[in-house]
Amino acid sequence: LEEAARGRPDAAAREIASAPDEQQILPPTAPAAELVDRLSQLSDRLLLVVHDGALLGTVDPRALIAALRQGETEKGAVLEP
Repeated sequence: LEEAARGRPDAAAREIASAPDEQQILPPTAPAAELVDRLSQLSDRLLLVVHDGALLGTVDPRALIAALRQGETEKGAVLEP
């Protein structure tokens, strides 16, 4: 996306973006285990939390892993990559 934006700064978002696949969309009522399972399948793509067609938020797997690592480091443990 960054590369496309640099190469075509005047392009409309719809010309650069792609529709999310079903694995990226999760309802807010989904259990945490499903969230973890979906994130493991998405590599570094965002997970979209959607309710009644409205985007409520996103989960960035890289940011989540960084936060977990930070929390574990503060507790004296280290998460393995």
